[in-house]
Amino acid sequence: MGFVSGFIAGVLDDAVRDVTGRRALERQRGQAYSDWREASRSFSVEVALADAVANLCCSGFSMPVEGDSERARLLDSASDRFVRDGLVVAMSLGLVTGDALVVPVWDGTAFHNRIVAAPDFRIAVSAAGRPLAVAYVAEERREGSATWSLVQVVRLETYTAVDGSTVRGCRYSLLVAKNGHIQSRSLRDFPEWAERYEQDWAVPNVDRLLVGRFRCPQRDPSHPNSTYGVPLCYGASEHLREVHYLTRAMHDEFELSEKAVFADRSLFAKDSQGNLVLPRGRDRLFMATRGGSVDSSSISQWSPTIQSTPYAEALELAYRGVERDCGIDAGILSKPTEGGYQNVDNVRKSTRNTQALVNRCRGVADNMLDDLLYSWDMLLNHHGLPQGEWSHAHRWSDDYINTFADQRDALLSGYGIGATDAADFRQFVTGEDPEVARERVALIAQGRSLGIVGEE
Repeated sequence: MGFVSGFIAGVLDDAVRDVTGRRALERQRGQAYSDWREASRSFSVEVALADAVANLCCSGFSMPVEGDSERARLLDSASDRFVRDGLVVAMSLGLVTGDALVVPVWDGTAFHNRIVAAPDFRIAVSAAGRPLAVAYVAEERREGSATWSLVQVVRLETYTAVDGSTVRGCRYSLLVAKNGHIQSRSLRDFPEWAERYEQDWAVPNVDRLLVGRFRCPQRDPSHPNSTYGVPLCYGASEHLREVHYLTRAMHDEFELSEKAVFADRSLFAKDSQGNLVLPRGRDRLFMATRGGSVDSSSISQWSPTIQSTPYAEALELAYRGVERDCGIDAGILSKPTEGGYQNVDNVRKSTRNTQALVNRCRGVADNMLDDLLYSWDMLLNHHGLPQGEWSHAHRWSDDYINTFADQRDALLSGYGIGATDAADFRQFVTGEDPEVARERVALIAQGRSLGIVGEE
């Protein structure tokens, strides 16, 4: 309890109040206009752009964890699951809001990696760009006009262990807030939370906070050393507004262009009260026999042609403006530049800004993934799971700029100067493991020199 009281008395008190009051986002950026909050009611250019960049970065990525131990198997399974289900989400949220945390927890059988976007967490203490204490909203519920928030505080600290020794560890504490104000109530007062969460626990013998973080590589020129990252679309407010304005205007144009029908009085009949009504059923069929007239002058249509081309061209310019403001080449939101034949080098030059952004995002993701692997490893230690040696690698793919022919020619050129061998080429073409590729190359070579492989 002294640990929690220390937080409330210090800087984390402000952080918890901040995150429960949802003021964290406003403190970390000053973007004039943002549309990602409207994604549930409308479309969001920011979300579409962030998703496209995240998918481009992560396409073909793998992070294998190798080793003969049970620990290596557990970490490899956790890595596969996060790369498949969480990496693009974490990167996309980080690009949209400027920052994203990934907080792993072991449930006894697998890791749950909670991904928290910038509005829902607050960095209370940091050093050298690394967070040392964070608070985030784990869960919320409403009771009448009151909003109850369950706030998880994760802090790297030095504390006294049960045996009296001094240990540096990562401590987890849960606080309860009502309408943004910290309450002195225990988690036991909330049975539905108490049965799923532990109020206070720690992982000893760690040297960093057990979280991963994806901070958007975009920068605010007026605050280059800010604690938080800024969204990818920071500085693109005017063009974001323009996209939404043109879209609404085009919808209005379509509405005005709906077909309208004008009819004269001869097409109407009278009801029992003498009111003019449109004829129904057989009355409509035999209207002419009752003295009505149906000819070309009785009904006319009005259907103006929508001026779609100017809107489409203006939207294209607005999308390109968003891309330019974000430091991305055309083709992510807008249509790719079309032209005559261009060689490979010219195509690559035309996407150098996008390539630079992808490389920066991957560099940030490398740090996040290393921190996550360390966190998973330390949590497995804490829970007494089998240990063992392991190693890992980050394998990013450049297929979005390198074609199959480019990579094939590079391998063949390397073969000509002795930098690569036949096994490298076979592994590239077939996707086989190195050992399998080398075995097959040896068998093929044997077959060429001695006849059909397997023949006596």
